[in-house]
Amino acid sequence: MSYWDTSTLSKLYLPEPDSTDFVQKAANNAVIITTKLALYTKGRSNRGR
Repeated sequence: MSYWDTSTLSKLYLPEPDSTDFVQKAANNAVIITTKLALYTKGRSNRGR
């Protein structure tokens, strides 16, 4: 189990130098925990792009 905040979740959707590493970590992690607030702030940041 691991906790992922907004910046970590962003690496799954936006290309960053270490995005590939985090995609692999997400695939290998049985449980990823975040907050509803992280999902809300990520959604808001996507609207501005």
